[in-house]
This record gives sequence, C-alpha cells and structure tokens, in this order.
Amino acid sequence: MAEALPLPHLNLLPQKHHETFEAASQVLKELPILGRMHIVEAIPNALRADRHVGEYEIHYVVSGTLNFWVGDRNYEIRPGMTFLTQPDELHGGVDAILEPGEWYWLRLRFPGGSKPLPELSSATTRKLKRDFAAMGAHLFAGSLQLRSCFARLIEEHRQPSAYGPVMARLILHELLVTVIRDYAKTSAAGATDSTFLSVPIQRAVQWIQAHLMEELPSIDDIAVQVGLSESHFRRRFHEETGFSPLEYVTRQRVLRAKELLHDERLSITRLAFDLGFQSSGYFAQVFRKMTGMTPSEYRVRYCQIKPSAAGEPEGDD
Repeated sequence: MAEALPLPHLNLLPQKHHETFEAASQVLKELPILGRMHIVEAIPNALRADRHVGEYEIHYVVSGTLNFWVGDRNYEIRPGMTFLTQPDELHGGVDAILEPGEWYWLRLRFPGGSKPLPELSSATTRKLKRDFAAMGAHLFAGSLQLRSCFARLIEEHRQPSAYGPVMARLILHELLVTVIRDYAKTSAAGATDSTFLSVPIQRAVQWIQAHLMEELPSIDDIAVQVGLSESHFRRRFHEETGFSPLEYVTRQRVLRAKELLHDERLSITRLAFDLGFQSSGYFAQVFRKMTGMTPSEYRVRYCQIKPSAAGEPEGDD
C-alpha cells in the first residue's frame, strides 16, 4: 500500500483512519491529492481557512456530515452530497471543526494554456474546463456512480501496478464527467439545500427544528405526522440525512447550544437542561464528541467568555 500522507491544511491525529495520496504516492499529475477520511470523534482546529491556487477541490460524503464555509455562507454536506470549490476560492470548516464522518476528496488541476489533459484531446479538455468553471453552486447531489469512481480511484492508488496509471486515468475521466452530469441534474431540478430531502423528511426536519427546546414526542408520533410508518420513516430519515432521528435531534441540539453559548448570562447547566439533556455532564460528553471540545472550552475559544462569567459550577464538563 502506498504511504498515506496528511493533508497540508488538516491537523490530523495519527490514530484517525485516513489515507491520502500525494507527492511520492501521486499516480496522476492531474490530481495533486486524493484521499479518504473516516473519523469517529470530532477534531477541533482541523479545517482551517485555505485556498488552492489553480486547483478545484471536490468532496463526496459517505456518512456523517462535513460543514464548510465559502464567503459568508455555510454549507452542511450530508451523505450522498458533493461539495466543490473553484480554484483560488477561500474556504474552510465551520469553526474549523472536523466532525465525525466518512468522505472522499480530491484536488484537480487542469493544464495551463491550450494543453490537453493526458489521453484527452484539446477540444475535450476545453469543454471539461468550461463546464467546471461554469459550476456556480458549491453543493449538489452526488450519484452512486460518483462514489464508485472515488472508491475505485483510491484502490488504484493503494495497490500500484504497471497499468495503474492507465486505469486511474480512465476512472478519473469517468469521475469528471459524472461530476458534471450530477451537477446538471441538480441544477435542472432547481434543487436547493432543503430540497435534497424528500417532502416527508423535510417536514420532519422542520418540525424537529421548531421544537428543539421542548420535549420531543416519540419517533412513531413524528412518523405519523409526516405520513410514514415508523420503520419506513427511520429508514428514509437515515438514508437522506445520514443520521437516525434521535442522532439528528441530538446533533441539532448541539448546534443550537453553540449559538446559545454566546449568551454569557446562560450557565452551561441551565443550557443543558433547556435543550433536553439529562445532565450537564452528559451534555458535555455529547458536545465533545461532535466538536472535539467541552462546552466551556468552546465558549472560551469561540465566544470569548470565561467559564466563570456565566456562573458555571466547577467540573460541570
């Protein structure tokens, strides 16, 4: 197996499951970097602001979520979604936090001037360059074919062979065309971030968001409200959001907590109970898994509020 190298703009711990191919393990010069990541606990300060001169960056999420910002907008990239940044475009992770999940990514460099991509004509290369440059949306639905392309491309890098570069380049060409087609399908459907979800799951998500600060009904009750059986609702919800309904509720409560932590009048204990957690200790445990830090640490780092400012009891994290 080719040696896995860390991403330049990621602070990764060695025990996390990740593999990247670049430099000495690079198979195709069109791909400065290719990788797969699978982590089970969040890593703080891992997705810092970055831009890639002359290179596109493409992510495909398999499970969990990635949260990026570009300009003044945040993007939540759920399973089955593709996220693309244009060359030289400044982007980074929301709060620089790398959340638990699994995804593939690569960076693509087109040749300069009128030079064609290896094994492609100048005309085909120009068309690919035009189509990629015309992608105005950063987030769109990715297909299973795209996921397959990433997986096969990774495999060709894991096990170098005499024909590896030939096969890898064939797969890369398939991947580029698939990205263009996936983007076109999403654009033709007029999809927005919310319409990546089916109508029943959209309704469930909206209901959950509106009642985060209340005691939620059972999953069966939510399923009935959106017109699905409980088993069908659980399956659809996981397929479309990447989380079970209860995992989704917990995650949304942590996201709401990140907003509320800016209010120095709220103690962490009060905030935990208001959001439906049984104790501030359990809240801190869940918060740490999703953000890589305790609520108090988050408050100090991102809200500039010292723990004592909100009257938090010692050791509540």
